[in-house]
Amino acid sequence: MKVYIILLHYGEIENTIGCLNSIQNLDSNDFTIHTITIDNNPNLKSQISKPHLKSKNFEIITNNKNMGFAGGMNVGIREALKDKNCSHVLILNNDTVLPKDLIIKLLETKNDITSPVIKFKWNGNWKYDFGGKIDWNIGKTFHLESNNLTPRFNSGRAIDYVSGCCMLVRREVFEKIGLLDESYFFYLEDVDFCVRARKAGFI
Repeated sequence: MKVYIILLHYGEIENTIGCLNSIQNLDSNDFTIHTITIDNNPNLKSQISKPHLKSKNFEIITNNKNMGFAGGMNVGIREALKDKNCSHVLILNNDTVLPKDLIIKLLETKNDITSPVIKFKWNGNWKYDFGGKIDWNIGKTFHLESNNLTPRFNSGRAIDYVSGCCMLVRREVFEKIGLLDESYFFYLEDVDFCVRARKAGFI
């Protein structure tokens, strides 16, 4: 079993390298990890290099233009799915830092699409994202967020989507519903993908 991590790089090289360094420290049990970094900025001379990362399970794909989040990610996802040993794809933002046991914990859920609680800083304060909901009456999305890991709302309540910031997807989901919708250049592609997956019977 192999988990492919697809990381989109457009700028902020320090963030990308920090994220890649955390990937190198990930624990794995009965699976291997392969990382594909998509360089989505043709004007950026990337400073990412194999010698820097000292990993054979790493590659860079450079697009000839900015294809947006969905378009850039799809380049990496297509490449990952060429490998018949690829069982899961982790879609990941370049400004994330991963705990060592992330993949192991995500795989334990047995879900078709899953995500961790995402810790992020907003206006100088740490917040936690538990996933997103859709208000179908007005066509708006919102995230279930809290200032701590014991939120006032029921964190176990059903959500409609998880954040594309860090989303682990089973291979079978892509094979059945396709990739990210590239008509969403930036934002909402994760919402659309999760909604399509739910309609197809995935959890």
